[in-house]
Amino acid sequence: MALAAASRLSSSERSPCYLADRQEFDPDSHVVSEELLADLAMWLRGRGHREWSMELMTAQLSVHSEAREHRVAKIRLRAGHAGLSRRPGYERQR
Repeated sequence: MALAAASRLSSSERSPCYLADRQEFDPDSHVVSEELLADLAMWLRGRGHREWSMELMTAQLSVHSEAREHRVAKIRLRAGHAGLSRRPGYERQR
């Protein structure tokens, strides 16, 4: 029943579900946007949805209340910046 209900969600309703299922906010961490997009794509495909573009993901997260509350932003960081959070198994995929 929950999966059927999730499949009817609009794109603006999918981002809160994804964040609740897959992400944990940490003010001292950051992620690589391409890795976040890949994880989101896998999550969407697993629920029978089409993948989002980087632009759509960025737009959806910029208006999501919880992401805004936690000051989520897409920014460029210099190499070696502390707090990088990588997907499990990242090194094996390269």
